[in-house]
Amino acid sequence: MLYDFIDTNEMPLNTYLPAEAICYNGKWIDEEIPAFRTLYAAGRESFFSDISELALESLDGAVFLRRRLTARTITVGYMITAESPEAFRLAYNWLCKLMSGTQVQIVFADEPDKYYIGTCKSVGTPESGKLCAKAEMEIYCADPCKYAVEETAVSASSNVLTVEYDGTYPARPKLNALFTGDAKQVIFTNTAIVSAGDADAESAVFVSGDYLQIDCNEAKIYLNNVSTPSLGDIANEYEDFLLQPGTNVITPAYTGTTPVFTVTYREAWL
Repeated sequence: MLYDFIDTNEMPLNTYLPAEAICYNGKWIDEEIPAFRTLYAAGRESFFSDISELALESLDGAVFLRRRLTARTITVGYMITAESPEAFRLAYNWLCKLMSGTQVQIVFADEPDKYYIGTCKSVGTPESGKLCAKAEMEIYCADPCKYAVEETAVSASSNVLTVEYDGTYPARPKLNALFTGDAKQVIFTNTAIVSAGDADAESAVFVSGDYLQIDCNEAKIYLNNVSTPSLGDIANEYEDFLLQPGTNVITPAYTGTTPVFTVTYREAWL
């Protein structure tokens, strides 16, 4: 599942930030709290799966059914250094406030072009009785993937959309058509099919200047940026319309004047 994001490219990245400094909901914690220092981040490097299988008495081993990726927990080690107990408490209270958002974008300084979506589960408990104390916070990511901050756009060539997908986890694209004249229907095909409009309509469904977007991730159709579910076909295979790692070929078809076709997508990685 994809999410709206904050463009961290618009925020200047302090070159003095630790390599694994965390940006939580658009705020670099090391910059917001002078007493705070990121020490490390763990849990981004791997993923874990639950395997479903069927054991049969007549067979050795088991029959593989499916793999389900489990949620991800990212652990961030940090240190708070203060000159007084009051300053220490103030810094810790501010940390709790900054980490209070749920299902927010999370970026790390060593990978500023990608983000996770997560919720701080715990900010940890600093060592008591010290003005320079270490602790660990836990961030729970129900979705284990990370996503590209920037969407990628590809235009059709010879009426074919060819996508070289560099992500490691499949993504559902947005399929777009800008109409240059009257048209009744558009269809996009890869290993699945989605369409909008009606080839049997008595008059044009789309006119010059109309902009159509089929969002396969949301399973929604927009006409001129307005959600228009009536344009969709009940048989649309939104869930199965995936970009897989490697080369993907999407073939548009249409009834009427030739539109300008593009596809936009956000790469995902484990």
